[in-house]
Amino acid sequence: MKGSEQPEATPSASRAVRRAAPEMRLPRDVGDYTLLRRVASGGFGDVYLARRSATHESFVRPFAIKIIHPHLARDADFASMFADEVHVASLLQHPNICSCLDAGERDGFLLLVMEFLVGRTLREVLRELVRVGLPEEERVALALEVGVAVADALAYAHEVADPMSGEPLHLVHRDVCPANVFLGFDGRVSLLDFGIARFAGRSTETVTGTMKGHLAYMAPEQFSGPEINGRTDLWALGVLLHEALMGARLFRRDTDVRTMHAVLTEPVPDLPRAVPKPVAEVVRQMLMRDPGRRPASAAEVAEVLRAHAPGGAVVGTLGRLFPGAGEQERKEVREELFASPEQLSVEVPLEEDSRPSGARVGPPPSDEFAIAPDPEP
Repeated sequence: MKGSEQPEATPSASRAVRRAAPEMRLPRDVGDYTLLRRVASGGFGDVYLARRSATHESFVRPFAIKIIHPHLARDADFASMFADEVHVASLLQHPNICSCLDAGERDGFLLLVMEFLVGRTLREVLRELVRVGLPEEERVALALEVGVAVADALAYAHEVADPMSGEPLHLVHRDVCPANVFLGFDGRVSLLDFGIARFAGRSTETVTGTMKGHLAYMAPEQFSGPEINGRTDLWALGVLLHEALMGARLFRRDTDVRTMHAVLTEPVPDLPRAVPKPVAEVVRQMLMRDPGRRPASAAEVAEVLRAHAPGGAVVGTLGRLFPGAGEQERKEVREELFASPEQLSVEVPLEEDSRPSGARVGPPPSDEFAIAPDPEP
């Protein structure tokens, strides 16, 4: 687990690009999309800022296109996993879930087209928030606003049904963590990466003895067997909220074994007094190791959090933590979208990584960030 972690890949204009060797090239135009810049790279695919090749100049918009590494696209099992991700992404239409706009094979490449988001992951925000040392009240306000958005997204995802059959999918995200929550400079909060989601009718299932997700956010039942449901995601949201409210990691330790031991056995510290009592209580309930004692639904959690979330915290906090970054990044994207063909190079980089262990679709797991030093085990 620890040895197979890779940098995250998110549709953000702010991500640094990891270079790998050897490096391949691919055409500037893939299908009817023009690739402008690689903005993120991971073990399973690279994400590019792109535009449609042929569209009216008044209808130009940015896209985030994830192109699967060719050596994975040629693997039948991985192609089946990709089909599962596309199926789930095509069904999810919610303001707090990053939208999938297109998918398929273009010119021999497997790709997933998403809306392009400009902002920061919650992981980046929490790390910077602790480094700068913003007041506790501001941290609490941010955590509550983010919590409402993620709970709303989960409430929708847990109830979504297949439009053709009308049958519920019983969707479980399985990887709710700060790296998969995106905060836009415009204030929108988006839940990313349903690539390892579990749902009824999925063509690929987790192999017995393997686990999917970020260890420090996995519920105890994910370690012991396949019986998971929406309350599994509530545990992960509880961990995420606890960390955001405290400004410190909850279960992360220096090894995977110690992290698992902490998840399974160690007590959960009380939240600060600045946290409203109803919020502290619902977080405590989400972190019950017995799934049956957790809240009945994400909608129930969202209702409690919404009653205490002041609103406007995401915009205000990102503006203070990353002054001028939103305006600058939007400006850069606009310039690239309207660049003439002569201003674009002919080819863009494509990384051909060796197959990582525990391959999965979507941004690969990374549990490396620390929003505060981990306590001694």
